[in-house]
Amino acid sequence: MAILNSFVNDIFEHIATEASIHLNPGISNQAMAIVNSFVNVIFERIATEASKLTAYSKEFTILTRKIQTGVRLILPGELAKHAISEGTKSVTTCTD
Repeated sequence: MAILNSFVNDIFEHIATEASIHLNPGISNQAMAIVNSFVNVIFERIATEASKLTAYSKEFTILTRKIQTGVRLILPGELAKHAISEGTKSVTTCTD
């Protein structure tokens, strides 16, 4: 939960910086619980879709391609493109 709290606060700070708005990046416990629930549901949907795609192709390992396809199927248009772009950038940063 601490990692998610930090992640959400970083997102709020980034949004405030991008929009040149001076917002308090704090978030209430109830709001954090809602965001956490939302993230868990989206993660579960993407993981389920990637798992189904892997099973359909008779493979045993969920590869990045299946996750990206799952994201494209779950998230709408531009949001999916940004999610895949940011995910790829994160994986590249973490593996280097």
